[in-house]
Amino acid sequence: MNKRIAIFAPEIKDREEIGLVVDNYFQKEFASYFDNLDIQKFYALSEPVTENQIGHRHEVLVVFDRRLCPNKDRSKLTKGTPYFRALQNALELTKKVCDIKNIPYVIYRGEIAKKQEYLFVMEINNLKGKIRDRLEGLITSD
Repeated sequence: MNKRIAIFAPEIKDREEIGLVVDNYFQKEFASYFDNLDIQKFYALSEPVTENQIGHRHEVLVVFDRRLCPNKDRSKLTKGTPYFRALQNALELTKKVCDIKNIPYVIYRGEIAKKQEYLFVMEINNLKGKIRDRLEGLITSD
């Protein structure tokens, strides 16, 4: 069964850049697992519904962008508004699912855009043991 890395970022440029960094990292660090590994990118947390839902598709790593919405929707993102609460709740619930299912996740904080890609790679590298355990666990459960 294919394993996947899920990337949630509202801006397409960020999704693509995060995808490249994650792809490069996994090809170097987990080359033996890479044949059955998909990287899927999503616009929003609500995007992967039912069959794509986190926790049901053999996730190896989940990447969340710290920004909850695209720049064009920033004006709607005022604390306390229903829009803000819905996005915040979706993020917290998805992180909770990751914790329950032992799926490693990392928060992207704009490191690539700030030309500090190495900081983002370090965040992922800090999860290397958990990622390896997750991959091994998924292999034995197939």
